[in-house]
Amino acid sequence: MADQRRCFACGKMLPPGALAYRLRATFVADYDQVITEDPEETDMDALLEQCLAMDAETLERDVYEEVTIILCKTCKDATVSRLLRDKDKNPGPDVPIEP
Repeated sequence: MADQRRCFACGKMLPPGALAYRLRATFVADYDQVITEDPEETDMDALLEQCLAMDAETLERDVYEEVTIILCKTCKDATVSRLLRDKDKNPGPDVPIEP
């Protein structure tokens, strides 16, 4: 028998066979090709020390992370609605954002 699942958002128990949705999100650091620091003034040794002091897992999560959650139908609908609510105000990754 399959283990019961729980909705990540509301905590509702989802018994075996219950309708559920798997949400997979991939977070990838974005780079807009703008460097605000002056390279001549950047202390590269200090920056390297800072990076070396961090563990590899933390550094990787700052650049790339995958998350998977289970949602019930109500929370899935609410999540989709929330994500798409302002999609006209928030262009996709291929659309330049005007200042």
